[in-house]
Formats: sequence, C-alpha cells, structure tokens
Amino acid sequence: MTRRVGRAVGATAGGGGFTLIEVAVVIVIVGLLATAVSLRSSGWFRSSRVRDAADRLAMVDRLARTYARRFDRPVGLTFDLSRGTVTVTDAQGQEAQTHRAQLPRGFSIRRIGVSDSRVEFGRVTIPCSALGHTPTYMVQLSGPDDQKLWVVVLGVTGQMITVDDEQQVDTVMGLPAA
Repeated sequence: MTRRVGRAVGATAGGGGFTLIEVAVVIVIVGLLATAVSLRSSGWFRSSRVRDAADRLAMVDRLARTYARRFDRPVGLTFDLSRGTVTVTDAQGQEAQTHRAQLPRGFSIRRIGVSDSRVEFGRVTIPCSALGHTPTYMVQLSGPDDQKLWVVVLGVTGQMITVDDEQQVDTVMGLPAA
C-alpha cells in the first residue's frame, strides 16, 4: 500500500479539496471585506455622535419651553461654552430643577449666535418667555476629527435645523453675506 504525501487540505481519496494557497486567498478576501465594513460603519458612528449632540440641545430647548409654559414664567437657556453644558435657568439665573445636558465626550460648543452677534467663550443665556418663545438662535458644535455642525433653533416654533456651513446659517438667519 502506498501512501500519498502532500494532499490538499480537506482532500479525500477522490482528490477533491483546497490547497493551502486557496485557503489563504479566501482569508485575505474576508479580511479585506471586514475592513471595508468597519471603515464604512465608523463614518456612520461619527455622524450619529454629531446627531446625538444636536439631539441633546433639542431636548433641553424643549424642556425649557415646556417648563416656561407649564409654570407660566420666563426661563433661560444658559449655555456654558467652556464646560459644554446647557442648563434651564430661572429669572434669577439659578438652575431650574435638574434640566441640564452635557454634550457627548469630545464635543464642545464653539459659538452661540443670536441675531447678528456671536459669542465664542463664557456663558450665554437665551431668554424663553412664559409662552415658551425664544429668539431665533444658533449653536455651533465642534467634535472629534474637526467635525462642525450648526444647529439653528427657530424662536417661536422651536423647530431645529442643522447645517454644515456658516453661509447657510447666515441665509437662515437672514444675515447679509460676508
């Protein structure tokens, strides 16, 4: 009886099977596909984190408007640009219960704008009337990988619009082109 040496992986006496090179090629192809999928999903993950930061701002804005209408008293939305927080405050500037939001890690509030003025540091309070109305205002968020997003909040309705560039913000705000 003779014994064959060097048969292919998974080979049977009938000769069917895969060589080591064929198996290695399949492993490389699977690795390339896995890398492509992970790169695509990491871009999606980054954009979802920007959306999460904008959603947190929207939540605090809605809380402020609801709080003002419910208790029939004006409140403020206080943005602390150095800490990346947004807080609902009463007329004396004190925090109204626990209505506060912290931006996701790695995100900051770069600028706040109301009308034609823009602030880049410190604290800014946007007034909210007892009817739940604010002036139209804009917030520029900055995130990892130099991501930037403008969130424009339309005063009377509280509708939020997100835009990527400052010229679009100026258009929405009705400001003249620079």
